[in-house]
Amino acid sequence: MTVCVEERRVSQTALDEERLMVERARRDPAAFGDLYSRYSNQIYAYAYKRTHDREDAEDITSDTFMLAFEAMDRYEWRNVPFGAWLFRIASNVVAAHYRKKRHSTPIDDVVLYDTDVDPERDAIRSSDADDLRRAVSLLKGDQRRVVELRYDEDMCSREIAQAMGRTEGSVRTLLHRATRSLRSQMLPLSA
Repeated sequence: MTVCVEERRVSQTALDEERLMVERARRDPAAFGDLYSRYSNQIYAYAYKRTHDREDAEDITSDTFMLAFEAMDRYEWRNVPFGAWLFRIASNVVAAHYRKKRHSTPIDDVVLYDTDVDPERDAIRSSDADDLRRAVSLLKGDQRRVVELRYDEDMCSREIAQAMGRTEGSVRTLLHRATRSLRSQMLPLSA
């Protein structure tokens, strides 16, 4: 089960500390390194999950932080982790990457396997995971993106809203519609 940042109750103190890091980075470009250190592994993992290629993921990570660095003067603190803004940038960089390559964005396995070995059960789960990946790939752009951010990146509605430049309500609506669409696609497969 995924745990949303809201459920983990990110302390206001932690957000205040991050806000101070952002303010320092806006005044002193060398301080941007602290933000890079805090988020680079997460952004790299996000990019790698979407490209399955180390070099592409490194390029996307680099481009994401370069764009963020160049746009620091336009960044507005909204009392959510700075990473939400970085994921929004990274998402746009990944989309541009695939527009250039004309590939679709893959989704990772979302089914967790037990440590007990059961080839039949594992084959069924693998088939289910393939069906789910196929169904997610058929979702419209924003619906697919909201599912990936929620379940691949473990982001809550508030963070997704920030990353996608939408309201929390529209994110919940997108997620609801995506879930309903996935359910309707998956039900015939289970019959």
